[in-house]
Amino acid sequence: MLSSGVGVLSFYFSVLSIHWTELPERGKEEYYVICYHIGFVYLTLGHFEKAYYYLTNAKRNSSIHAIRDFTNCLVEMKDTGALEYIYSMVSLVGSQIKMYGDEKNTLFPLYHFLRRRAAQVLVNLKYYSQARELLYQCWERRRIVSLRNGNCSILRVWVQVMMRSGTSEKNVRRLNESFMEFHNGMLLGVKQKCGKCSVTWAALH
Repeated sequence: MLSSGVGVLSFYFSVLSIHWTELPERGKEEYYVICYHIGFVYLTLGHFEKAYYYLTNAKRNSSIHAIRDFTNCLVEMKDTGALEYIYSMVSLVGSQIKMYGDEKNTLFPLYHFLRRRAAQVLVNLKYYSQARELLYQCWERRRIVSLRNGNCSILRVWVQVMMRSGTSEKNVRRLNESFMEFHNGMLLGVKQKCGKCSVTWAALH
């Protein structure tokens, strides 16, 4: 299903690419949207090299979705430039928040997403102490602002840090308490449990 959809989108991508210099602004915007959707499909399928090509084009129009998925692509393919790119975006987005605020509540989630993905790259590089510190900052910030999306991701990466760095049993118990507290709804009022986190947490036992 996904593959057949890519075929149709690829046709339009080719047509728009050939006529790029003749395209009006609206046509160029459509080109970026098509690039994003093709890249997203390849990312979902795990074809990271192809996803990288299309998402590189898609992020040129500064779409938040494109930036997020381009970042995910870099992390998943373990690109050597992933950390540099993420930190540059953290700096850029952080500066925009300071200058203009975030009335639409789009920049704060992106900012925390980028920091979370930076932590994942640090884990992949075995820089556990840096990853732990960054995750702690992310977790504390989210407890304050009560943003639902992202806490599960923070916990899942934190579990990886603990599993790979030989964390003491005492600290594992402390994370377990935070984990259960989160899923019991004491932090964010969330009643249901997260299947992904439950699976990840089970790997510790």
